[in-house]
Amino acid sequence: MENQLNTKIKRFRSDGGGEYTSKEFSQILEVSGIIREQTAPYSPEQNRVPERANRTIVGRAKAMLFAAGLSDSLWGEAVHTTVYLKNQSPTSPLANGMTPLEVLLGEKLHLSSLIPFGAKGFKHVPKELRSKWEPNSIRCTFTG
Repeated sequence: MENQLNTKIKRFRSDGGGEYTSKEFSQILEVSGIIREQTAPYSPEQNRVPERANRTIVGRAKAMLFAAGLSDSLWGEAVHTTVYLKNQSPTSPLANGMTPLEVLLGEKLHLSSLIPFGAKGFKHVPKELRSKWEPNSIRCTFTG
């Protein structure tokens, strides 16, 4: 945030998850002057907005995997795509139907190049990586 958008993070709120409680992470927060807010154990209601956002993201990712007929081993790609789309979708707290990325970056986004999750396609194989009689492309599935 500081390097790319010249915006300082002031507070960091999280549950007691191990990814946020390490000594190294605590030192980063302290050196950066970021105030840590940690919710009480087993109390997701203290973190209601992010908890609800996570439920929405997981639900959408599951729906995308199911609709595309893909394995749940691709859950990471589905979650990544869901968050990408969520950040490019208008949200009611923002004025005039703006998206979170529009507010953050200060520019209108172009969505004309979006490809549906799970779309079938072909990837070109350079001639240096194939023999004369092997196919020029391989069938693939778009996951983000």
